[in-house]
Amino acid sequence: MPFKSLVALLEHHLHAADPEQVFCWVDVFAVNQHPGMQQARDLQDLEEAVRLARGTLVCLDPACTPFSRIWCLFEWWTTLNVRGLRHVVLLVEPATRRRLRELYKGIDVRNAQATVASDRDRILATIGDDRLDLVNAQLKLIFLLEPYDTVSALAAGPVAAAPAAAMGPGAAATDDAAAAVMAADWPGGVIREWLDLTPDDKRYRSLVLVGPVGCGKSYGAQAALTTAASADANAASGDADAASNAAHAVSPDSEGQRAVQRRRRPVAAHFCRAGDDASLDPLVMVRSLAFQLACQTRGLFATFLQKRYLGLSSSDLGGLAQLNSAFDTLLREPLEAMMEPPPADDDEEDEPYWRRTYEFITKISAATAALVAEVEAEAAAAAAAATAAEVAAKAAKEAAMDADVTAKATAAEAEAVLEAKAAEAVAEMAMGTARRRAHAAKDAKERAEEQAAAAKAMAEAKAAAAEAGEVLLVIDGLDEAEGPDGRPHANKMLLALRSLFSGLPRRVRLLVTLRPRPSHLLRSLVWTLSPWVAYAPPITPPPPPERPLSPASPTVIAPKNWVLEAIRGLLPPPSHPDQQPASLPAAYAALFSAGLEALSLEQRRGVGSLLELLMASPEPPSLRCITQMGLAPYMQHLPGWGVAFWVPEATYRLTVLHRSLLEWLRGVEHEDEGREDEGQVDGGDNARHPSHGAAAVLGGAGLRLATSGGHRRLADWVMADLRGPTRPQSYSLRYAVLHVAHAAAAAGAEGEREESGDGVEGGRSSGSRNTASRDGRRPASSSSASQPSQPQSMTRLARIRQLDELLLDFDYWRQVYTSGLGAVVLKDLTTQPGLDSSVARDVVRLIQRDHPTLEHDPDLIEQLAFETPLGSATRAAAAAARSRYRNGTSCGPKPAAGAAAQTSSSPPQQQQEQQQQEACVVVAPVYTEWPACLAVVKGDAYTAFKTVRFSPDGSLLAAAHNPDRSSLKSTVRVYDPTTGEKVLQLGGHVGKVTDVTFVSIPVRQCSAGIPSEVRGSSSNRCNSGTRSNSGVGRAAAAAAAAAEEEEQAGASGGSSNEGGGGDAGRGPAGQNSSYPQQRRQRHQQSCHLLLASAGFDKTIRLWDAITGEELACVRHHQIQLSSLRVSPDGRHMASTDEGGMVVIWRLQPAETAAAAAAAIEALPTRGSHSPHAASCCAFTPDGLLLASGGRDGCVRVWDVATGEQMGQVNATADIAASGSCASDPATAAAATTATSKAEGSSTGDGAVKCVVFTTDGASLLAGMSGGEIGVWRREPTAPGAGPEKAGVATPPAGDPSSSSSSSSSSSSSPSSWRLQLVLRGHTSEVSGLVAARDARTVYSSSNDSTVRVWDLADGRQLAVLQDHTKNVLGCDLSYDGRLLVSGSSDATVRIWDARAAVSAPAQQQLSRGILHMALAASKGYVATASQHETVSVWALPPLFAPPPPVPPPKSPEVAAEATEAAAPRPKSPTAAEDGQQQQQQQQQHQQQQQRKDLQGGQHLKNTQEVELIGGGSGCGGGGLGRMMQLRGHTKAVSNVAFAPDGVTLASGSEDSTIRVYRLDRPTVPELVLSSGHVRWVKAVGFSAKGDRLASGSADGANLAVWDAAAWQEHYFGGGGGGGDDNGDSGDQLWLRPLKLQPLERVPGNTAFTCLAWAPDSYYIASGHEGGSISICAGLSPDELQREWLLCDVYRPKAVDDYYYRAVYGVACSADGVLVAGGYQKYGKTDEGRAHVWDATSGQQVADILGLKGDVTAVAFDPLDRNLLATGSEDGATAIWNMSDLRSPARVATLKGHQGAVRSVAFWTRPVAAGTQDAAGGSSGSGGGGGVSRAVITAGTDATVRVWSYDEAVRRRELTYTCPWALTAG
Repeated sequence: MPFKSLVALLEHHLHAADPEQVFCWVDVFAVNQHPGMQQARDLQDLEEAVRLARGTLVCLDPACTPFSRIWCLFEWWTTLNVRGLRHVVLLVEPATRRRLRELYKGIDVRNAQATVASDRDRILATIGDDRLDLVNAQLKLIFLLEPYDTVSALAAGPVAAAPAAAMGPGAAATDDAAAAVMAADWPGGVIREWLDLTPDDKRYRSLVLVGPVGCGKSYGAQAALTTAASADANAASGDADAASNAAHAVSPDSEGQRAVQRRRRPVAAHFCRAGDDASLDPLVMVRSLAFQLACQTRGLFATFLQKRYLGLSSSDLGGLAQLNSAFDTLLREPLEAMMEPPPADDDEEDEPYWRRTYEFITKISAATAALVAEVEAEAAAAAAAATAAEVAAKAAKEAAMDADVTAKATAAEAEAVLEAKAAEAVAEMAMGTARRRAHAAKDAKERAEEQAAAAKAMAEAKAAAAEAGEVLLVIDGLDEAEGPDGRPHANKMLLALRSLFSGLPRRVRLLVTLRPRPSHLLRSLVWTLSPWVAYAPPITPPPPPERPLSPASPTVIAPKNWVLEAIRGLLPPPSHPDQQPASLPAAYAALFSAGLEALSLEQRRGVGSLLELLMASPEPPSLRCITQMGLAPYMQHLPGWGVAFWVPEATYRLTVLHRSLLEWLRGVEHEDEGREDEGQVDGGDNARHPSHGAAAVLGGAGLRLATSGGHRRLADWVMADLRGPTRPQSYSLRYAVLHVAHAAAAAGAEGEREESGDGVEGGRSSGSRNTASRDGRRPASSSSASQPSQPQSMTRLARIRQLDELLLDFDYWRQVYTSGLGAVVLKDLTTQPGLDSSVARDVVRLIQRDHPTLEHDPDLIEQLAFETPLGSATRAAAAAARSRYRNGTSCGPKPAAGAAAQTSSSPPQQQQEQQQQEACVVVAPVYTEWPACLAVVKGDAYTAFKTVRFSPDGSLLAAAHNPDRSSLKSTVRVYDPTTGEKVLQLGGHVGKVTDVTFVSIPVRQCSAGIPSEVRGSSSNRCNSGTRSNSGVGRAAAAAAAAAEEEEQAGASGGSSNEGGGGDAGRGPAGQNSSYPQQRRQRHQQSCHLLLASAGFDKTIRLWDAITGEELACVRHHQIQLSSLRVSPDGRHMASTDEGGMVVIWRLQPAETAAAAAAAIEALPTRGSHSPHAASCCAFTPDGLLLASGGRDGCVRVWDVATGEQMGQVNATADIAASGSCASDPATAAAATTATSKAEGSSTGDGAVKCVVFTTDGASLLAGMSGGEIGVWRREPTAPGAGPEKAGVATPPAGDPSSSSSSSSSSSSSPSSWRLQLVLRGHTSEVSGLVAARDARTVYSSSNDSTVRVWDLADGRQLAVLQDHTKNVLGCDLSYDGRLLVSGSSDATVRIWDARAAVSAPAQQQLSRGILHMALAASKGYVATASQHETVSVWALPPLFAPPPPVPPPKSPEVAAEATEAAAPRPKSPTAAEDGQQQQQQQQQHQQQQQRKDLQGGQHLKNTQEVELIGGGSGCGGGGLGRMMQLRGHTKAVSNVAFAPDGVTLASGSEDSTIRVYRLDRPTVPELVLSSGHVRWVKAVGFSAKGDRLASGSADGANLAVWDAAAWQEHYFGGGGGGGDDNGDSGDQLWLRPLKLQPLERVPGNTAFTCLAWAPDSYYIASGHEGGSISICAGLSPDELQREWLLCDVYRPKAVDDYYYRAVYGVACSADGVLVAGGYQKYGKTDEGRAHVWDATSGQQVADILGLKGDVTAVAFDPLDRNLLATGSEDGATAIWNMSDLRSPARVATLKGHQGAVRSVAFWTRPVAAGTQDAAGGSSGSGGGGGVSRAVITAGTDATVRVWSYDEAVRRRELTYTCPWALTAG
């Protein structure tokens, strides 16, 4: 390793240290390696140096050279052996760290090198032969698993030694001091009793220690486990062998671990610590536990795990990056193999299982070998008999030849020949049988050996498990992993314990420690693990709930609170013992009051700045950071310096005594304090006194803290670090977004307060809160010195520019993902405030979309950023970065602040110039703005998401997950909508789940006025929302809305990781803290959040939505349920079933969630939909009425209070009688077209499938099975009018519903529902409806695979969302109306931006891929055929001519307008040939008007649907994008072709028709040719002159030749053309083919697959599924009477007895001499081939190999016959030089398509001499620099790409990743 690199690694490692105080001594020759007297002490000196040093720094170069040096390996092993794992510190560059899993296998002590050979011998002798394998395993696993740097041995003492102040000032922080703090070892007795439990005890599996802050649960747990394990080891066995096998491997000489060496139980521990992200990562926890079990234990148990881990396959190693696969590979599967071996027979218990199995298999192998020998002998005998028969036959033949030719001789000869052939056949059969039996015997022997090896491994596992007895896993501080926002499912460690650890074998025991709050932690563990719960004294368990937790711990003496004792030790001795602070808040208040009293104002400000820094920093700030900020001199003035605050020598970071101190500073209410029933030593009013709050104490000293001040300082510091010359620190990469975003949000909040007139003084608001301190001074701003002097508005702009600069720094993102921090930074992007600028929104969408790709390859960041919408800041920044790279400035200094952000304002013309020079440009799809779909949640394969629902606060998403296979069980899954992570999976239903919904039930107050939640019962909490049908009580909803408004009005953009920024986020006492979080948590206590599900098993199941516990199973219905809804007031729930029954349920407040679930009560309802099924129901917003729909086509309205039917709407009849009631003519026309298409194919039966009320209750919507959506408007009934007059159907006589309730309300008062609108657009049944909060916008889902957005004001269809590929089965809106979710039978749940969906642009992505592409080279666009029954036309970039210069705009106001006017566009497919500018302008105006008319879904003709996008010139912004979309085909479009004029387009389809379009005349309907083929039209193509069209189909290999010139004359010619008669009549012969001839007479000429015309003649080359290429005449004007079109057939010879099958692509060279065909792969290989024939001789002249998969497309260059491109099934395109036909040379390879390449084409033009094309100049193969060339490819991934030929040839292999590409063809 170069010395400079070594110094750089050391500098990066010591970044936290103060450079003025810490020095590093690097001695390259620390060990004497030269012969001499001192050489004998080298090893002892090395061990002594390791013992005295703080740690060993392992510096690795990219090649990991130290892995091969024995001195390095020995030093590492010595450190591990003497000091422990945490003293081996790995220093490596991020890129090298990513390769460690590939390089660690090179570690081998036996073969390691040494400069002096004798050194190697001495080191190996010191280690010992018996321990070499152990050393190799330990060192390899360090680099393979990368365990977390934590205390791994439980006997080593506390996680962090108790502070010295616990024993008083000056006391040493030793293990003895920590033990002294534990006045009473309350966990010890519990743990010892728990360890003595037998496996049949239900509490055996797990133990949970619950205690408040400082009770010693962590320390006591470690000490007790160590003592118990040692005692067990001593009692279990006294012999030396057993003790040796159980010895500890890590630290045999360590005093603190000698007890552990004798333990019988392997123990592994993980410690969660707030502020340390690594310790809160479940994946890190799994790896650390695995390493401890494998390397810090001895004996068979450790050996088994080491072999298992080191023998992992490549796929298993790749899975270690994912939590679930890593857990299975490292813990579950190995421990199951050990803990649960097959049971042995009782009679042979003494004999090892593997030995018996091995002996049995050996006997089988011997018998098999004997059988093989016998079979071989029989085969030899049969062969001998066959030989004898042959000899006899030969002799008979010779005798017959010598004799006269007689009939008798002839017969004898024939008989002999027959006998010989029969003998040969018998012999051959015998030999074949013998060979097969021999192979079978060999396979049986191999299987037997494998089974023996498996049996032996199983026996070893059983022995290892028997030796270990049981395994103990300790997870300490689970509450430390709680998220800052207070969301119950933000604790990833809890999710891992709940979902993964419950699947471990029973003898793997788990111990968890946590605090009592939040209560959902304990409830989750109780439900999933059924642990023994032990509370710290004097806590007593609450009254047993409906499901008892567990017995309490034995009565012991109350422990001392070591944190409280430490703080008390810092205070002056009180005059009376009662004056001692009795709680932590009181102690902290006394400490700070005394500490700040003696400080000057300047010192107080410095201390305040340090405290703000601690409050804002998620991790302890480094000394270097503090020094650079100029705050180091104030550290010694911090109250309690040296104890409450101190700097550990090993970390160089400012650390606090306990996190409760930071919580007190932030103003977080300490729920463990002040309550006697929760273990407070001396609670009462003293603990909760207002004067003990940090705000009051600091305010009395003249300080007012704001977390925003710390965020501002840290934002500036991390930005400086990121822009520095050295590698940035991990802290800067991890938290840069957090700090800069909070600084921007705080600046924005301060600017808003300044605009509103709130005075600002020194960066803090002044006024009533700016009170005087007790010494008469005004409160000082702790960070006033650092506040900018400019106005706050300027500060806000500067902060926004700083944030934009950070987000658009691609080097920053590259380093983030290289360091493995992408996931956590992405979470900050989606949760932190201040990210509301346009740049921030673009970057958030970019990182969300491409997160998986960047984790795999961070270097793709710029390429992915370029593939963002046109005009986005990310695309502009990527283009600017590429421009700098091409100009050679990429290695220069980093851009100044704001430089990256300014690139977003680059005009489109500059973006065009940058695009022209790109190696690859994606032209389809191209987006002008971000798609509405935000995220996709994928379920299991072959499953469907039946229904989806948001939780009331939008933090959870529930879905019914139903598999298509009966062998799989249906479940209810709960996801985090922000990350897509599954947080709960609820199983219990038998059969499919039909509906799910969240239920929010208010908490009933207990007798003491405190909710039972607060008292510690087993209930749960939730947030509330305001949306209808969300199940939230009105009072709770109002409280939630008020809390939300208060947060938005008072907080600076939201809560931060440690509290919101700015004074607006302060709590009641003026303290800036996580006060919004406190309000949210207090509000959560007002309701229980349940989840209700209905299923085919006739049950309604109620679940705890936080823990996943099933609380109740209600059996009331007698048939399967169909729907489930909850009223908005949370008082009622309704259910419907297939029998027509509608049931209303009463929900009642309760103290616990279980009690609420048990109290559900069915109310009587009078009436039903019987005998028809009831399919849906919905409540009115006030919860007083219920509407239900059924298969009878009616919507029935029920009074919720009485259960009586109040009315009925005959939906089917109303809609049928209305026709089209849409008020918008465009929508009506579109609906007519859609309805006409759906006729005959719709399965609708007039049933009502879904109903919903608008949020104002004035409209009722019903979705029908035929795709219609009816909208009924409520109209008050005239006084005295009966039901008939009211427009509501009268119930039949005797129906109980005829008597209506007399209760008066707005909903239940008499009213009528009159049909107002019918929304038509869906072509299949409507599966879901949801109304927005504006009572105007409605979203609908349907089985036609779409989600549609409607405007109820005029009935317009606003947008169609088409990303789903199968039926969309349901949709829902979040409570705030921002997110829309849809579930589909394509096994996905899609989350949409609901507001963007309202104005979603035209669909760009083709969700089913591209089947074919045609190039209009002269016009600059391509057409694509897709499975979506459409043809799309896409603009190409102007690669061949630079755009005209554009003068800079005069003012920013007209910049966009001037840029748009100056931006060059591709040649428009209008009638440009006439050359009249006025006509062009008129046509453009007409197209723009048509585009406006078509936005609502209107199309010009029923037979032709043309959607113009961008006025025929692309999407705008550089001329890229889809220009138009052609509809008309009723099935998939398989092929497209352009005529030479570039405006006539033909398409062939699976619907057996050919459609011909004139793109320059969109008002003319397309020409439909339906008389030529009766089956799938698979190929179409125009002749070189455009007067002929050839088509081939699957109907008997029929080739049709059409007169295209006649179409232009009779149909498209003249002024208008088209006409109304587009049929096949007797006087329109031009609509029939000139010739229709089947080619199937020739073998191999089966169905057509492709065709191509010769560019210089009327000959057609066509490919067939049978593997042949036919050459046919194309009926030139001189050959109209030709009878037989087939001229020749090309068919390659068979290779290895395999014949070629389908021809997928065919092409003719520019001179017409060469014909190339691409073939389907043949035989057992994956290799595809392309063959080339000489058309003049009919001979095969070239064979192209080396292609993977089928060759799906071929194309010749139109100007150079020596260039051939081939597209393959694997997504690659190869370019070949055909100059030497005997061995074609591959000159370039283009990679990037995610599926097969369906089409490829050369886009080539000559360039005038002396000029240079825009792509940088290209001579191609033609020489002279006179050709500009590009390659265009289209694939099943729905992308069209334009590749630079020059760049591809220069690089040889060009790879381009497009994030819009589909992952499956």
